[in-house]
Parts: sequence; structure tokens; C-alpha cells
Amino acid sequence: MAPEMRDLDAWEKAPLRTDLRYFWRAVFNIVIKGTKSNQGTSGAP
Repeated sequence: MAPEMRDLDAWEKAPLRTDLRYFWRAVFNIVIKGTKSNQGTSGAP
């Protein structure tokens, strides 16, 4: 619960900066770590 509250507090103070931070984290995870989302997939190759 504490990380969520910290993130919400950061977003209230600087919404654009917070959104950009999470955007670049997601890009980094996808490009560098190869992380993929499984949402909406049927499981077929």
C-alpha cells in the first residue's frame, strides 16, 4: 500500500513528470529486459 501512496503523491505534485517516468520505465523494460504484457492474449503462439 505504501508504494501506491508514494506514486499517487508524486503524481499529485508533478503529473507530467510522473507519467513520463513510468513511460520510460516501461520502454526500458520492454527494450532492454524483453518484458511483455500478457493482457488480452489467447495463449496461442
